[in-house]
Amino acid sequence: MHGLSAGQLLMINKLNDWMAFIQMPRTELGGFAICPYAKQAIMQKSYDIQHTTVDTFTSILDTDDIKQYDVSIFVIDDYQNYDIQYLIDHTMQLNQKYKIRDMVILDNDPRTPMYINGVMSTFEHAYLWVVQSLGDLNNKSHHLQKTNYYSFWTQQQLDEVVTWRSE
Repeated sequence: MHGLSAGQLLMINKLNDWMAFIQMPRTELGGFAICPYAKQAIMQKSYDIQHTTVDTFTSILDTDDIKQYDVSIFVIDDYQNYDIQYLIDHTMQLNQKYKIRDMVILDNDPRTPMYINGVMSTFEHAYLWVVQSLGDLNNKSHHLQKTNYYSFWTQQQLDEVVTWRSE
């Protein structure tokens, strides 16, 4: 964390609080956490947090070995310079490009919060790109499909977060 600004350190603290929140079992979700596998990644310290911009994100994916982590969280410092639809489309393009490298990029835009059965899953303090192994995430989703985890999601949420990854 050396060389980070006070604002970046504050954002990392807020992210750590959010990660604690998304790993807690919720009665509204049938006893599941928002992210049932977050606890494992946090306990194993197999995640990374970086600050970047929309324009420099792909250079990080192309040059850094982010696969050394189960989850890489990128705080996009300049997201407010872009409209919501542009970032949705850009994220889709990134996924088309990087799926051949077994990467999936999930977006989190505080301007469009997601609520699963009334529980907000969105990190509300910044735009995030969360990068994970596509194969690993699909395997975990397949396991969750054998439970009632997704029964609390709307079809639109499933399509936006889960269904498209298998197409």
